[in-house]
Amino acid sequence: MRISGPCRLKRTPSDEADAVILTFNHRWEQMLLEKKLDIVFRKQGPSGFTPKLIYAYVTAPTSAILCCAPIVAYDEMPVAKAVTLADRGCIDVSELKTYSGVNGKLIVMELGAILVAKSPITYEFLSKHYNYWPSSTFIPLSKSGVAILDELGGFSARLKRTKHEE
Repeated sequence: MRISGPCRLKRTPSDEADAVILTFNHRWEQMLLEKKLDIVFRKQGPSGFTPKLIYAYVTAPTSAILCCAPIVAYDEMPVAKAVTLADRGCIDVSELKTYSGVNGKLIVMELGAILVAKSPITYEFLSKHYNYWPSSTFIPLSKSGVAILDELGGFSARLKRTKHEE
């Protein structure tokens, strides 16, 4: 049974975090789990804040948040410059150009160490308990949403350790 109302993980004016859930097509699952992605490209990003942390939601058939990663650099750049980083994003230059479309610019996020969830945080669970519905782009998170995902994925202690190593 779905909870009515907005997603309970989502950022609100009274509860703002610098984190987002990014949706990835299932074809990126192995690259995320094998920690091969250094760069993530997006056509759009949040306005009003710069995210410092992503949670990766992988679409069907997986339908789960599988990992998280700090964002060590976040920039909007011309496609001509972004394609020079294509190999670090595990994407072919021509595919990245096609993906960018007529926009002319891409959001480029350089990731820190990817942390794989102790167990997948499934859509079924997130939907039932937090009224979660995956976005085709991203969902800005609340501090309480971050705390929930960190607990569910077992990220908390590992994220703290990663921050201290920097």
